[in-house]
Amino acid sequence: MKTKWRNFHLEDSFGFILHRTLSSIKSVVRQEFQQKNCDITVDQWVILCTLWEKDGLSQAELTEKTYKDRPTVTRMLDVLERKELVYRRQSSKDRRVQKVFLTGKGRQFQEKVVPVVIDLHKSILKDFENNEIKLLYDMLNRVF
Repeated sequence: MKTKWRNFHLEDSFGFILHRTLSSIKSVVRQEFQQKNCDITVDQWVILCTLWEKDGLSQAELTEKTYKDRPTVTRMLDVLERKELVYRRQSSKDRRVQKVFLTGKGRQFQEKVVPVVIDLHKSILKDFENNEIKLLYDMLNRVF
């Protein structure tokens, strides 16, 4: 019996190519964070970056904005609190809601880690022209 998928290879899978690319980028970022003594993970950086853009978000808003599930965000916030980069406070409007705020250390951490990310961004995309980068972003956003 012939299978019409016989000539399909994993390397031809768009999802696999994206996954492989993201895994590679995360590995490079993780190594660079370690070398520059930035004691966070890529996923924790995403949480911090979101708070640098708008401090005082609820955990639900962080979940929505970072495309992570609620238990993952809760665990990351637990770690970020232990590192004294964020703190949680009950909302004055709704006791069921926890708002997340940057500490002074969390705000200062931005000055340390953002230049590392910018340099990595430039390094990763160094072989692309500006119009290619824009096209890549546009295409990926269309897929999303």
